[in-house]
Amino acid sequence: MEEIKVDYVGYQGHFLCPCYYHLTTIISNSKRKVMVSTIGRLIDNITKKPTTIGCCRMFETEVFNAKFCHKTGFIEADVSKSFDGEYYNITEEQELNILKDTFTNKELNDLANECEKLADKGHKQMVEKWVNKLRSEDN
Repeated sequence: MEEIKVDYVGYQGHFLCPCYYHLTTIISNSKRKVMVSTIGRLIDNITKKPTTIGCCRMFETEVFNAKFCHKTGFIEADVSKSFDGEYYNITEEQELNILKDTFTNKELNDLANECEKLADKGHKQMVEKWVNKLRSEDN
C-alpha cells in the first residue's frame, strides 16, 4: 500500500481576503495532491469587527486539487473548482445583526468562537475523509 502524506502548512489555502483563522492541509500520494483549506474570522476593513465570508457563514472548508507552483515555491490550490466543502452557517438573523452592527463585541466574538470550534472539527473530519479517499484510489 502506497504511503499517503499529510502536511499541515501555515498559509491560507484559498480566499483572496486575509482571514485571521486558516488551516491548510495537503494530502498526497504519488498520483494526486489535494488541499483541504478552512478559513474564517474575516475582519471588516471599516468596522474592524469579524464579518461573514459569504452568505450566512463565518467559516468554510473547501477541497481543491493542488499542485506545486515553481513561480512561488508553494503548493497551490486550483481554486477554479472546489469538489468538496463544508460551510459553518449562522442564521439569517445573526448575519443581519453582524451587517447592521447590532451585536456587542462579546456576542460577536462568542458567535465567532462557536463557529471556529465547528470549523476545527470539520477540517479534521475532511482531512480524514480525503486521506481515506486517496488510500482507496490506490487499491
